[in-house]
Amino acid sequence: MLKRVLTLMTAFVVVALGVPTGAASPVHAYPPGCATVDTGGSTFTPGATITITATGDARDNGHTITFTITLTSTAPASVAPADTIVIVVTAIANASGVAVVTVTAPTTPGAYMVTISNITCGDVSSSFIVKIPDKPVDPNDPDLPHAGSNLQPWLVTSSAAVATGLGLWVVARRRRRSASTA
Repeated sequence: MLKRVLTLMTAFVVVALGVPTGAASPVHAYPPGCATVDTGGSTFTPGATITITATGDARDNGHTITFTITLTSTAPASVAPADTIVIVVTAIANASGVAVVTVTAPTTPGAYMVTISNITCGDVSSSFIVKIPDKPVDPNDPDLPHAGSNLQPWLVTSSAAVATGLGLWVVARRRRRSASTA
């Protein structure tokens, strides 16, 4: 019984340590379907170059795909509702149904929604954040702050604490059984 519990705890810790971080996860389009839109990242600095790719299918060959970029929220309430930012760009889909545009990131920090339309599968959205870096931009250190948080250290630490607690509980229980039978 002890071997099974220790094997299970070891497997749990190995799996917890082997979970990759979400720092480089791709931005997923919503809703899932046959069309996707990819912004190439989730956080950009003002004035950065953003390449946005819309992927449909062969039925979109030659269609004019419309990319609408809209400011959805700002970090501080620095932008009044009247100052809504909307950027509209179009591109022609190739034989595979792929349309690519390159835009310059807006100078207003905040969350932006990218919606592609005029694509056979229906409108698809994705998002990105424009954020002013906390420190000056160093070309040798492009590590920008990102939205969200990294939970892996917390998960590993808490998993190790739970595994240690379970191990001590099993040892104490075995000792009590041995003492009561003697």
